[in-house]
Amino acid sequence: MIHKLMQNFHAMLERQDSYFAIAHDEIRDTNLQLLKILCILEMLFLTVYIMWTPLLFPTWRPTISYWVFLGCSFLLSVVVYVYSRRKTATGEGVMKLCVLFYVLTLIGCIAIDVVPNPSQPSIYFHIIMVVLPSLFILPLKVMFPLTASLELIYIPLLFAFKDPWYAKVDAYSASVGFFCSVIVMTVVSNLRAREGVTKYFYIRVGTVDSLTQVMSRREFENQAKAFFTARKDEESSCALLMLDIDRFKTINDEYGHQVGDEVLSRVGAALNGCFRSQDLVGRIGGDEFMVLIPSLKESGDLKEIADRIRKSFSEIHCLPDQQTITASIGIAVPKGLRTYEEMYRSADQAMYQAKNTRAGLCCQVICEPER
Repeated sequence: MIHKLMQNFHAMLERQDSYFAIAHDEIRDTNLQLLKILCILEMLFLTVYIMWTPLLFPTWRPTISYWVFLGCSFLLSVVVYVYSRRKTATGEGVMKLCVLFYVLTLIGCIAIDVVPNPSQPSIYFHIIMVVLPSLFILPLKVMFPLTASLELIYIPLLFAFKDPWYAKVDAYSASVGFFCSVIVMTVVSNLRAREGVTKYFYIRVGTVDSLTQVMSRREFENQAKAFFTARKDEESSCALLMLDIDRFKTINDEYGHQVGDEVLSRVGAALNGCFRSQDLVGRIGGDEFMVLIPSLKESGDLKEIADRIRKSFSEIHCLPDQQTITASIGIAVPKGLRTYEEMYRSADQAMYQAKNTRAGLCCQVICEPER
């Protein structure tokens, strides 16, 4: 029973690691948006509480703990706002700010619950400790030790500052609150990870070709069209490559579709390794692939690209008798603002010219005149 629970717990942690690896940008943006809202809400709550409580309870006065808590909340709000304006905001940076908010809020609750009111029960710490884990998208391995550490700080302070009876009551409430907090953070983080992994699995099915692990035709064309629509005439040059594997039909006929699929898989891996992360690599059908290079420094780079592909393909050994994989490449390079459809036709024409010229890996470049 215990072994099964440990296996399930380990699987949950692995699922969370996968979720944070594949959805880091979405998690960063969501946490940052939540953080900005929560900082403002916390400041508003403290301000309203300090202003309106004396009207309801004339003998009540805010202690220094309230003002320090409010001041720290204001400073953190400024830091979060300034950081959110930066284009270089990272997931790690946002997570650190979320942890800072987490710690500041619970320590603030400790300060106003424990120190000023030794003869009154605590109100805020137990509630906030249960609520906070459900707000941000943070891994369980961060939230659990953080909450446990603050709990270990809170309970000794109770017995140091509060009357013994109230200290015992609050310590018991804090223990129950911590138990509920662990349940909340475990359930919420597991549900988020499960939903996130499932979501990205279906997104990947629709955007990545399962055999070659490059973009599907639809995803490639969507991103390529968006690039050419947004591209300006004065921007650096780009290139669109169309690649067709030589003798692929013969390979399928002679060695079977299983070998043909292996060739496609190896070609996809080779192309992914040949290009940068900002370049788009897609399979547009059968044995034809396309690559969009959004930034091309100079036309001499095209020869280097072709050589890199040649070298990568020469290292593919999945055919009998050590036969090598070759391909014909057509490259279209615009001299002005062009649409994807026009570039596609130019690259397609260049590829067939290269294929009809000679066998092997070669390329034909069509540069359209500037309009």
